[in-house]
Amino acid sequence: MAQKRKPVATLASRAAYSLQFDRALMLAAIVHAPQHRKGTLVPYVMHPFHVAMILERHGYPEPLQIAALLHDVLEDADLDPEHTRRALRQTFHAALSEVPDEPDAFRTALPALVATEFGAEVLAWVEAVTEEKHDERGRPIPWSKRRAEQVRRFTRADVPIEVVALKAADVLHNSRQVLHDIKAQGLTTMHRFKGSAEDTLRYYGAVSGVVKTRLGVDNALAHELDHAVRDLADTLRSLFAGAVANVEQVLKQLR
Repeated sequence: MAQKRKPVATLASRAAYSLQFDRALMLAAIVHAPQHRKGTLVPYVMHPFHVAMILERHGYPEPLQIAALLHDVLEDADLDPEHTRRALRQTFHAALSEVPDEPDAFRTALPALVATEFGAEVLAWVEAVTEEKHDERGRPIPWSKRRAEQVRRFTRADVPIEVVALKAADVLHNSRQVLHDIKAQGLTTMHRFKGSAEDTLRYYGAVSGVVKTRLGVDNALAHELDHAVRDLADTLRSLFAGAVANVEQVLKQLR
């Protein structure tokens, strides 16, 4: 059953973002500075910012927007560049002043930094959407297995509804961005991903199904995600049909 949310202030009714939101954006920008969206030169931080704005647009409160800004910080932090660690230490000096200047030490310190700066609840939401990319022996976990585990996790009743909304906004932005890039660049866009086009679409569809179950089919965010996944599916079907037709035409010429 869908859970009701209390009305919250919209962006138009606030004078500005809070200091916490600003510091969360700084943390995300510093951590993701060396990274770009797959197959592009677009700074990666654009993605968590869009996810936060989706939640803002759907009326979710600022703590969840902050979790959106930080939702990939623990999973994908690139702390190898020395200037990244220096920027983090200067910006969050109180929390990191005693941390040794080593990438692993900074990675270990990140969860405590998030909890100290933004609260234990924000950290819990971020950790709930963070994927484990390696097993207990340090071996990489296959993409398909990681995705299946994520979908199973969000079906559990003990997973907070905020986490489901956060994941919905994450997949919504990803699916819309993939659709935009496919329309601009064609099916070669899908070569960026570890899974096939069908695997990626299946994962997005599975998340959308869980979101509809947890948030309710009438929930505006669930509805927008469902629409986005269907748009992507329709576009892929059309492009694949066109590719098959082209192959058939070539075969006729060869006969």
